[in-house]
Amino acid sequence: MSRILALSVDTAEEPQRALLEKVRAEVGYISGTHQLLFVDPQIGQPSKQLHDYLNLRAESPFSRLQREMVATLVYGMIGAKPCLSAHCEAMRRLTGDDDFGPDFVERWPDYPMDAETRALLRYASQLTGSPDRITDQDVESLRQAGWDDHAVYEVTALVGFFNLSGRIEAASGLPMDEIPAAADLPAGEASAPPREDRDDRLTLSQLVGQMVISGIDGGTPDAGTLRAVREGELGGILLFSRNVSGALPAQVQLLQESAAAGGNPPLFVATDQEGGTVKRLPGPPKSPRLMASEAEARSEGQATAALLVSNHINVNFAPVADVTAAQGFEAVQGRGFAGDSHRVAALADAFAQGLQSGGVAATAKHFPGVGSLSVDTDTALGRVGASEAQQAEMRHSREAADAASVAPFVARTREALG
Repeated sequence: MSRILALSVDTAEEPQRALLEKVRAEVGYISGTHQLLFVDPQIGQPSKQLHDYLNLRAESPFSRLQREMVATLVYGMIGAKPCLSAHCEAMRRLTGDDDFGPDFVERWPDYPMDAETRALLRYASQLTGSPDRITDQDVESLRQAGWDDHAVYEVTALVGFFNLSGRIEAASGLPMDEIPAAADLPAGEASAPPREDRDDRLTLSQLVGQMVISGIDGGTPDAGTLRAVREGELGGILLFSRNVSGALPAQVQLLQESAAAGGNPPLFVATDQEGGTVKRLPGPPKSPRLMASEAEARSEGQATAALLVSNHINVNFAPVADVTAAQGFEAVQGRGFAGDSHRVAALADAFAQGLQSGGVAATAKHFPGVGSLSVDTDTALGRVGASEAQQAEMRHSREAADAASVAPFVARTREALG
C-alpha cells in the first residue's frame, strides 16, 4: 500500500488505465514508478520522455553499464525501492554477476571499474547526498577523468532525474518490484539475455574466444574486428604503439560495447607498459632499473595504472620479473629490475601491487633465464647457459613474482568465465 496516491490497472480510469496497459505491453509488467508517476499524466508522460532520452538513447555519452550503475547508486542512496529492483536486475544481466544487489550503494567504491566510471559515481553520490557541497573541484574532477562539458551537464541532469523519480518512490513506501523473468528491462544495446544458470551464460564458442587476444591495425577497429568481438570470437585486444592516439579511449569503449552487445564478458584490453624502451603509451613507469625501493616500485605501478585506466586498458603485460645480467638485453633496454632474485621478486611484487590497486591486472614475465641473454628474444633465438645454482636462483625470482602477480590475474580470469 502506497502512502501517497498511486494507480493500479484494476482501479485506474482513462487515460491512466490506457497508459498503464501500454507500459505492461511494452515491458511485461507495471512498475511502482509507473503507478506513481502516471497518477498525473502531465507528470508521467514528460517524465517517461526524459527518462528515455537521458537513460536509453544510443547516442548518450555514457555506456549502458555506466547509466545503470549511476541509477542503482542514486536509487539505493535515497531508498527508492520499486525501481531499484529493476536496475539491480539490469546490472545482473549486463555483468553476469548473479549476486549484484542493493548493497552496491555501500560497496561501489570497491567494485571494479575504470577511472571515468568511478568519477561519474563519485559525482552522483555527492550530488545526491550533499548537493549544497558540490564545488568547482568536484566538477573539474569529471573533466580530469576525460568527460567533456556536455557530458558533465548530462550526468548532472541524469542524476537530477533519478532523484526526482526516486524521491517520489521513497515517499510512497512501496516495496521493491517483483521483476518477471520475461520482463523487457531497459538494458539497452549492452544487455545480455537472462540466463537460468551462470554456467550457461557463455556458449562453447564464446568460452574458446575468451582465450584469444588479438592485435588490431591502426587507431580504429575495423568492422571485422568489431564483429569478432561481438560474436565472442575474441576475448581481448592487445594494443601497440601504432594503436595509440588521442582517440584511444573512445575506440576501446567501442570495442567494449561491441562485446557487451553480444552478451560477452568485458574484454581484456592489454598492452606492454614495462618501462625502459618498452612503453606503448608516453608516460610512466620509469625504467625498472631506476626503481630504488619497494615503495618507489609500488608508486610507479600506481601511476602506470592511472595512465592505463584513463585509456580503458585493464591488463598490463608487466612487470619483467627476470633476473637480468648486467649486459643482458633486458638490462640494456632498461626493462628489468636490478639486483638478485630476492630483490627482483620484491620489486616486481611491489610494482604489481601498485598496478592492481589501481584496477589493472599485472602479469609477471618472461621465463627463467631470459634475463641472462644478450640477444633480444623478440627478434632472435637465444640459448640459456646457466649453472644449476644460477638456474635455482632464477626459479626463485620467477616463483616469488608469480605468487604476487600471476595468481590474481588467473583468479580474475576464472571468475569472469564463471
